[in-house]
Amino acid sequence: MHIATAYLPYEVFASSDRGDLPLPRVFIAPQRYIQGRGVLKSIGRYLSLVKATRVALLMSERGGQREGVTVRDAVRAAGMACVDSIFKGECSVEEITRHAEALAGHGIDCVIAAGGGKCIDTGKGVAFRLGVPVVIVPTLASNDAPCSALSVIYSPEGVTSPTLASAAIGEVCAQTLFREGRAAAAAVAASTVNESLEAVVEANTLLSGLGFESGGVAAAHGVAQSYTAIPAVHANYLHGEMVAMGTLAQLLLEARPDEAAKVAQFFATVGLPVHLGQLSLAAGDSRALDVLVEGTLAFPFIANMPQPVTAPLVRSAILDAHRIGLSVSERIGDAAYRRLH
Repeated sequence: MHIATAYLPYEVFASSDRGDLPLPRVFIAPQRYIQGRGVLKSIGRYLSLVKATRVALLMSERGGQREGVTVRDAVRAAGMACVDSIFKGECSVEEITRHAEALAGHGIDCVIAAGGGKCIDTGKGVAFRLGVPVVIVPTLASNDAPCSALSVIYSPEGVTSPTLASAAIGEVCAQTLFREGRAAAAAVAASTVNESLEAVVEANTLLSGLGFESGGVAAAHGVAQSYTAIPAVHANYLHGEMVAMGTLAQLLLEARPDEAAKVAQFFATVGLPVHLGQLSLAAGDSRALDVLVEGTLAFPFIANMPQPVTAPLVRSAILDAHRIGLSVSERIGDAAYRRLH
């Protein structure tokens, strides 16, 4: 079986042969999106749409003992074979290659990637390498990987102009979180499902995925990715927590302190970090700030920002966001954050 190497959407949608023409507006979306209670038990029926007969199930060992049981039973009940492939925890070129090479001789005609964002991104890479469809089964509603065609490691050149649709989706997504976020968080804390939680899951997974896939990312994810270069942060905090801090920094880069304060207040009410101390860092840690600034400036999508981004601007934005977050935390407290940590 031929194993492909890389998917570079820039070469497909905005190649250099366009000359002086502006970048096209591109809207990218999954073929199907299914959300609801109990849908995992029907995955065998859904797989009939891709004509699968022998699927690879990519999951962590722990996930395979939980949701994996339901997936395997449903797949086999539909008359398909299921080959397990254990995800080791990091989305890397090495991990994708390991799975692709191990599965190449098994006659796989579909990959099911079931787990969090890293597992899902790995599954997309493995399916691309094998030249087969991928079916995404997110076990977390914390990220938009399920509705993106890209894996993080394959996306350094995927830049296109945002569409009006993606901008509108972004606005709907934000308003949904502001309106329903607290009730959704309360539902999770109570181990129940309500309409607010359903709305937030859709916003986090579907709307966010469509929006960023068709509009791109910018400084928020640059700052977030840079936090992973600090061992204490990478080992103890989640991607979404780093993105929260990155979002506040981007709003300050855009000179929108009032919006940053509004967003910080929302973050604080649902338990997300809003200042450096909540990521085990300090404003006076110049070495950590150097790492954040350097990583942000090296982030490929930083060019999506509407203005030139310099080292002093990034440092100032991170520190200004920290000060706003401290003010919010002092005003409304950090009980929600402490419940999660």
